[in-house]
Amino acid sequence: MPLSRDIPAKVKEALRREAGYGCCICGNPVIQYHHIVDWSVRKHHEPIHMMVLCVEHHYMVTHGAIDQDDQYSHKANPVNIKNGYTKGLLVAPKNQPVIDAGQTQIIGDELSLSIDGKTVLGLRYNNGQVFITAANYDVKGRKTLSIADNEWLLSSLGRWDVKASYQRLEVHDRVRKEIVLILDMKVYPFKLRCSLKN
Repeated sequence: MPLSRDIPAKVKEALRREAGYGCCICGNPVIQYHHIVDWSVRKHHEPIHMMVLCVEHHYMVTHGAIDQDDQYSHKANPVNIKNGYTKGLLVAPKNQPVIDAGQTQIIGDELSLSIDGKTVLGLRYNNGQVFITAANYDVKGRKTLSIADNEWLLSSLGRWDVKASYQRLEVHDRVRKEIVLILDMKVYPFKLRCSLKN
């Protein structure tokens, strides 16, 4: 039976932990999984030949801008680990997350906002780490952005940009020329601003 393209959860977790829960090159917590030994060459899910990258670095790697030796070098020395961020950039400093979202204060380990039965924003807090889920739909109901637990699943690369620093995440919409999501955990309660729309 042929190997599925779906990467097993244990492999994903091992790769995220190894990289300090972010892109091996820049540390961005919104990532994709990359086969250093390309899937088309050998169908595998071997962590030794895989790494996590942000969307932009994944694009660069798959288009030949970063060679295989450099990929293994970044995998061996991920930026978050070098900088001491073993749990990644999205680490909550308090035990009980409290989020200010506009005029609403949310207390607890999970937040999920759905519109017309579709989840457009979710935050999950687990052992000090924060995981983002976000989706955006166009006027025809087609998904234009999909992030699930910090894994970038779908988007048009040219439209969306994710910027991250320690305890802060921003999602920019290049078409609308605005920031559509800000999560700031440098303050307490955490600040959340979201404007996911067409």
